[in-house]
Amino acid sequence: QLPDLWFSIIMIVAGLVVVWYVASKLFTFKDVGEAVAVGLVWLVIAAVLDYLILVLGFNGGDLSVYTWSFWVGYAIILLLPSALVLMKKK
Repeated sequence: QLPDLWFSIIMIVAGLVVVWYVASKLFTFKDVGEAVAVGLVWLVIAAVLDYLILVLGFNGGDLSVYTWSFWVGYAIILLLPSALVLMKKK
């Protein structure tokens, strides 16, 4: 399953770049708490849309679509805004 692994890694990196760009260009976070709140909102939106579209829409309710790459993507969505705040403080 090496092609699937490489595709997942490429998509995670692409997602990381997109979230970093959006967070750094569109938002000016005052502190880590605000960044965490924004990350949580993004996470909830992504999780609900993933469930509605990918699980219910395309897989008939089968949760096997949630692989490690989904969880890594959710962690990136949650943690990256906070990381941007901490990098700007240095």
